Amino acid sequence: MLRIRIRLVLLGRHRRLPMAVALLLAGAPAQLGAGPRDSPASGGPTARTVEYQCDGGQRLSVTFEGKTARLVDPAGRYATLEQRPAASGTFYETAGESLRGKGQEITWSRPGAPPLTCREASAAPAVPAEVPGLSGTRWQLVQFQSSDDAIGTLKPDDPTLFTMELSAEGRVAMRLDCNRGTGRWSATATSSTGGSLTLGPLGVTRAACPSPLGNRVAADVPRVRSYTLKGDTLNLALVADAGVYTWRRVEK
Repeated sequence: MLRIRIRLVLLGRHRRLPMAVALLLAGAPAQLGAGPRDSPASGGPTARTVEYQCDGGQRLSVTFEGKTARLVDPAGRYATLEQRPAASGTFYETAGESLRGKGQEITWSRPGAPPLTCREASAAPAVPAEVPGLSGTRWQLVQFQSSDDAIGTLKPDDPTLFTMELSAEGRVAMRLDCNRGTGRWSATATSSTGGSLTLGPLGVTRAACPSPLGNRVAADVPRVRSYTLKGDTLNLALVADAGVYTWRRVEK
């Protein structure tokens, strides 16, 4: 009772105190303003963690917060990258390691290793519309023609061990020698004979196969960008004109 009387006396003697101070003296909570909706009480930016599926089946976790990107690689290593100016998309970098991204895809580069293309694991492509000649088909690999003369043309010893099925529901199932892979596919026909096409992310088993061709196909699947269809022959072109995979249609 004594504390309440003292507060009432103070309020009575200071009728001209600002309302916020008067309310505080009376023990009532004061709404003095809130920070941005995307900021916590500490005033810092909200963190957003994204899980990525990378070429070859590797997974990468990246937490974006303010002007930094904190990544955790498949080996459990941590690294913090700082945001850099970019003509388009996003760019984070530190000590030779970088992340460049646009939309739901990023390219992860680090010293002593080739760049990896990674896509948001939760970003499954929509079920494709009916694509004439592709939906509900099965294919066997004929060859891979690399743009690198040192690689040249690669052919499977047994084409029946290298198959690809494109379901009408947007699923792709592949046999890659002694391994198997599943994922998503999506295509947009821009003409009667071709258009854009994407495959993956592809989950692949890890058996040690006799031929290295299976590993090459698995690594190249996320790099497919377009297709050309002529009769029973399907050509899948890689990004940056890196090469073309030729497939032959077979009965399911």
